Order: sequence, then structure tokens, then C-alpha cells
Amino acid sequence: MTCWVTGGVEIRNHSRHSNPWCEWVLFLKLYMLIQRTSARDLCTLTFLDFFQVEKIHIFCESDTDRDDIKALNLPEDWKFNFHFLGRRMRYKDAFQYASNNLLRRNVMIMNADCYVDKGFERLDESILNRKTMYALTRHETSENVRLCKAKDFCGPTAGYRGSHDAFLFRLLVPLPSQLLDSIDYRPNIRGIEQVLIFYFKKYVQFDIKNPCKILYIVHHHCSKERNIAERSIQGQRVDRYLHIKKEKRRLYLSPFSGL
Repeated sequence: MTCWVTGGVEIRNHSRHSNPWCEWVLFLKLYMLIQRTSARDLCTLTFLDFFQVEKIHIFCESDTDRDDIKALNLPEDWKFNFHFLGRRMRYKDAFQYASNNLLRRNVMIMNADCYVDKGFERLDESILNRKTMYALTRHETSENVRLCKAKDFCGPTAGYRGSHDAFLFRLLVPLPSQLLDSIDYRPNIRGIEQVLIFYFKKYVQFDIKNPCKILYIVHHHCSKERNIAERSIQGQRVDRYLHIKKEKRRLYLSPFSGL
């Protein structure tokens, strides 16, 4: 079972999770758009109750996905709102949904094998209102580093390598069709992060930052399975296929930064 999802998450003021080891005091509303989930890969959904989820809108590839997810008996699953997509989600689907339904909301599109961790109490809505997008690089759990030999892409000694697993933004007006048509690719395509960064700068003049050492998202599984052919466009990374790699690096990269 696979299901590509997009979910709305609201962080209520001064809300705290009931577990004593994980208390959160957050001050902004956040709607989260999660790219994909499956029976083995649901860590984002299982962690969302830390943030007092208001609603999760799920785009499904199969008409059985709703029953499969409901059968997991996840916390507060009454907040799920299912939409049948009938195919795997593309970035155009997620950003179009945000553009149509989540204006003036703090939105994050994130890979479903990651979860939101610390630092989000420092989100400043006034910065997001100034056409700022955060393209966040992920952290690794200590277990992944130790047991799976995973690399912590935003660790204390890590250097920026062009990897981004979440996009956090706030739209004040709908996105133009030129932008949406330019990002009509699946999230697992190699080089897609650079495509998003480039076209958000080109078409809507967003300032793209990467405060991953302040706003933590964490990767949560060890799988190294990759289908290279499925992740390429005519055998190439999509940023090379679209000739974006020929542009100046500052137009398609977002190194570590502050807020």
C-alpha cells in the first residue's frame, strides 16, 4: 500500500504534548504537507500529535489507502481528511493544494520519512510574510548514524551538500501557473530540490534560506533502497535535464543560514 499525502497541521498557542519527556511550547500555526506514506513509513504521522494536529489532508494513490491507514489506529486519526489522487503525488499537486487552500498559513512540505523536532518555537511569521521559504536539510538520529552508517547532513561538522527534505513557507497570494507547471515532478526525482529553489526565485522572487541548525527535521529510517531509473529523467538528474546546473550556483542552492 502506498499513499501520497498532504496534511494540514495546526500548532495551538502554548500547547504541550502529554508525554513528560517531550513538552512543547509553540506559538505559531503550522500546516504540514507530507509527500508520501506507506504501511512501513509513517513516522511523520505518528509524531504529528506532538503538535496538536488540526487536520491532515491525505492524497491517496489507491482506493484502499483510507482503510489501510485507519486500521493503524494512529492517535487522533479523526483529523484525517482523505482525497483520492489515483497516482503518486508530484510537487505541483502539493503546492497547488497550498495555493488553493492554505493562503496565509504557515505550510511545510516534508518527506514522510522525516519528523519535526526542535526549534520551531523560533519561527517568525513576519519573516515568512516577506516571501521567505526555508528549504531545510535533515538531521539523522544517533541510531541511524551508529547502526546504518547514515550521514548527518546538518550535523555539527557537516558541510552543505545540496540536500533538502522540507520546504516551509507562507503564501499570501496564489502561485502562478508558470511556477506550478515547472515543478510537476515527483519528490523522489534526483535534483528536484534545486529545481524548486530555482523556480521559486525565478517566478515569485522568494528568498530561500536553510536554517536547519535552528529548525530541526529528523530522518527516521535506514533504508538505502533506491531505484535510479525511477529517480531520473531520461537518465539524468532533473536539474541537469532542465539545464539549471548551468546557471549561477546561488540561483539553485541554499546553504546553511540563519532565520
